[in-house]
Amino acid sequence: AEYMGQCAKISNDFVEVVLVLDVKYSCVALLDWLKLKISDADLIVKTGTHKDTSCLYISAPYRTLLFQSQDSKIRKRLKKEFGGGLEEFTLEQANRFLNVEMEQKFMYSQERHRLILDRLHAIHAHEKESCHVPDGRNPIVFLEDQPIIACLVANQVISHLFPLHNKPQLRELKKNWVATVSIRQPLDQIRDYFGVEIAFYFAWLGYYTMWLGAPTLIGIAFWLNAKTPFLHDLFSVLFSLINVLWATLFLEFWKRRSSALAYDWGTLDRPSPMLQYPRALFHGVREINEVTGRLELHYSTWKRYLFLATVTAPTIVGSFLIIFGAMFLTFELQEWVDSSYPGVWLFRMTPKLLLSVLVFLSGDLYQRVVLWLNDKENYRTDEDHRHGLIVKLGIFHFTNNFFALFYIAFYLRDMRRLTEYLAALLITRQVVGNCKEVLLPFLSDQFKKQGMSRKAAAAAALTPNITPLGEQTELLNGVQQSSSLPTSPSAGVDAVKGVLKDAVEDASGVVRRLVHEAKKSVVVTRTSVKAKSDKRESDDESENEGVGMISSEVAVVTGTSEGESYSLPFHSTLNQATLQAGMASYDDLFEDYLEMFIQLGYVLFFSSTFPLAALCAFLNNLFEVHVDGFKLTHSYRRPFGVQAAGIGVWQNMMEVMSVIAVLVNCGLLVSSGHLARLFPTLSQTQVVLIAVFIEHFALGLKWLLASVIPDIPAWVATEMAKVEHRRIQALRDMESLAACSREVSPARFASIRRPAANVHKSNLQPLDDQTPSLTQDAKESCTESIHSQQNTDL
Repeated sequence: AEYMGQCAKISNDFVEVVLVLDVKYSCVALLDWLKLKISDADLIVKTGTHKDTSCLYISAPYRTLLFQSQDSKIRKRLKKEFGGGLEEFTLEQANRFLNVEMEQKFMYSQERHRLILDRLHAIHAHEKESCHVPDGRNPIVFLEDQPIIACLVANQVISHLFPLHNKPQLRELKKNWVATVSIRQPLDQIRDYFGVEIAFYFAWLGYYTMWLGAPTLIGIAFWLNAKTPFLHDLFSVLFSLINVLWATLFLEFWKRRSSALAYDWGTLDRPSPMLQYPRALFHGVREINEVTGRLELHYSTWKRYLFLATVTAPTIVGSFLIIFGAMFLTFELQEWVDSSYPGVWLFRMTPKLLLSVLVFLSGDLYQRVVLWLNDKENYRTDEDHRHGLIVKLGIFHFTNNFFALFYIAFYLRDMRRLTEYLAALLITRQVVGNCKEVLLPFLSDQFKKQGMSRKAAAAAALTPNITPLGEQTELLNGVQQSSSLPTSPSAGVDAVKGVLKDAVEDASGVVRRLVHEAKKSVVVTRTSVKAKSDKRESDDESENEGVGMISSEVAVVTGTSEGESYSLPFHSTLNQATLQAGMASYDDLFEDYLEMFIQLGYVLFFSSTFPLAALCAFLNNLFEVHVDGFKLTHSYRRPFGVQAAGIGVWQNMMEVMSVIAVLVNCGLLVSSGHLARLFPTLSQTQVVLIAVFIEHFALGLKWLLASVIPDIPAWVATEMAKVEHRRIQALRDMESLAACSREVSPARFASIRRPAANVHKSNLQPLDDQTPSLTQDAKESCTESIHSQQNTDL
């Protein structure tokens, strides 16, 4: 009752999620309409500005988050007396959950953001409802029950929707993760800040890097000791078998590691997809859900399969045939140029340049086609929609990256050229990829911040208003520090007038000095014009440090030039929301997983030809962990957290790749001549039969290992059984106490279980006055049951 009474006490001056309108649709009518819709969802909304457009700052009281936790079926940990373990949160049994009385401990910051996003997506339109748009724009008319926010994002009316970074937590994460040289990662801390899906990626990356140690050492030994042709052929055959065995063991043991992490993070036994709400852009016919009994949108599965068979599959196959044909012609052109003009460097480079342009253009065009096909397939859940897109794009990128290698290995049969091409790909791809991931977003973010500082300085120089001094913000990194407000506006003006006097007298001189000092640090001092003059308590300031402030405010720019100090006001809000809105968006993990997926293919397919492939991958991944962490914490906006039970469809794709690796390695044994040189007396047919035998043996070994090694560790299964047993036992104890209570005073307990609206907790009489015949133990047991029920009802 106490925490439910205080759950609405959240500061209206703090923002957790930012919604930015596209500049083409920014208008007062649309902003007010959106603000009304979001406010009706029991969210706290304030208006603001970003560059030339408008934005909304959104937060939520604890009460709203608790209700949304129930609607989103968030699993939270129970108290020990109720069996422990994880269970879907319900308001009726809120007192059973651990730390529910303490908001900061009960919900992580990324969990709050995800619940706010779910709340926004739950805002649906009425039939034929439309939103206000500027003159000259086509009005957006919604269908009945269509999600408003998702529709506006899809129509690019909303350009950005993102949660803000929490500065104290981000600093701690950088210190314990990015700034360290250890391969060990604070996975729980990553989970709490970025969500389970991103934490699983870094867990897999660290686990994969650790397992790369074995093929790295074997490859180095192979490279150092294969001095004779016989040893080289023998090591190649053995390395091919070791590669297949290593891939199978790695994937099977990662399943066990993934299950353990999913159990610790509460996502192992996720609810069935039939219990999940459809994704925002899912469309269909409204029908009763047979599982939940709710009225939901339904789309027949046969329609999706029909579209897959008649449209998706032919389009993808046709695209591949066109791309393969163009690549094959490019390779043939390269052979003709090399033979006809061996000494002309420009002619020899032309086919290579054509191939690079072809790969780039085909990839961009194919991605657009796949996005359209995936949307038309109309998947019910976000997870299914994402998996369908990953499979289509993954197949294309797999083919695009390995087609040239397969062509060299099995068509040209040039092992020397294959080794050189593979080494060049591994080294250049990793160096260029890391620079592209880190340097470009980081430099782009820095240039944007410098541009914002210059615009702020120019606005300050041209603004004649004098503004009272308030709280300070450091422009370049967005770190905010609270400071006390003046007791009155006139006092603030008097305090600042002396500092501003010299600069206002000669505006042109100030402009020149601002341009001269553009590269120097600019400190933006903001002040809020508020109706209330009381100061914020210091403990509230420390609790909310690093969270973006929102208020109707103006700012003052201060700096130095040639020993003179100057200070100018400008009407611009350069807070965290403004700075982070200019950062790049981190859409998903596809590019990160794809990079490692292709790298794993290089190691599995061609390590027998290039033994140092695993070493190159291992050295790259030692930096990749920190590179990806730096990218997330420095260069991108904070993404919304996503729940996951593992790495998803990437696990299946890597298992398929391990099967293909068996075929590729056995094929290389034949095309490279390793088997023929080891058994010179055998005919070509016999050599092929030996390769087929090795292939069948390797596939059988893979199946045996996958069958013998369980996906869930024994200790996880035991802990799950213990938790379920304690939960059942706690439920039985509660039922026994309830039965005892009904025998003592049925009418009394009926009034407690269903209290009237005007019944207060203080009106309930002690149990001792009504049950004098009970023993002391029975009184204590029944009293505990009554207090538990009172807390639940209240």
